[in-house]
Amino acid sequence: MSKLPFIQRVGKYHYFRRNGYRVRLPSTPGSERYQSAYQEALNANAAPEEKRRRGMRRVSKYVYLIRRPWRADRVKIGISCEIKSRLLNLQAGTGSPKKYVVLKALNVGSPLALHIENGFKALMQERWIVGEWYLCNPMLARLGLYVAESGDLIAASIARALISGDVTFLTSEQRVYFQSLRPILQCASLMHTRVSPTR
Repeated sequence: MSKLPFIQRVGKYHYFRRNGYRVRLPSTPGSERYQSAYQEALNANAAPEEKRRRGMRRVSKYVYLIRRPWRADRVKIGISCEIKSRLLNLQAGTGSPKKYVVLKALNVGSPLALHIENGFKALMQERWIVGEWYLCNPMLARLGLYVAESGDLIAASIARALISGDVTFLTSEQRVYFQSLRPILQCASLMHTRVSPTR
């Protein structure tokens, strides 16, 4: 008899173990009862990775941008199922009566939320301060989130120019394109994008 996968022997007992699922198998290895219990456990635990992925898709998550009320140039990105409770937890940690300001919140699934957050972090790495906090104004943070969500290459080139602090190399097409993004970014013009480079 060949050795069956996912079987673990502990003392005189045999267990089916797979991805956290564990069932004691009855009788002796090779018997009909043993084989039947093994097949039942295998079927019950079929494709657990796919089940896990499907479960993740159903979870609603928010990617959020917030800023401190006393420092408009400090922006935090994060992921949470409940933004209100997350803000309350952050607020409790500061001891300040001033409340955090939500700049933007996107309601997406778990895998996409992580992808967007990582895209934002990669784009804004020059502006990183500590943890998930970045030195940038609200408009630049919204632009970074838009780029991470949409994958818009023109907006990404504009964002990189703004992050570096040099908008002189932007083409007239990029400037016009930026103006078309104004409603999304909630800003008046490129002049409102200046951020001090000091921490």
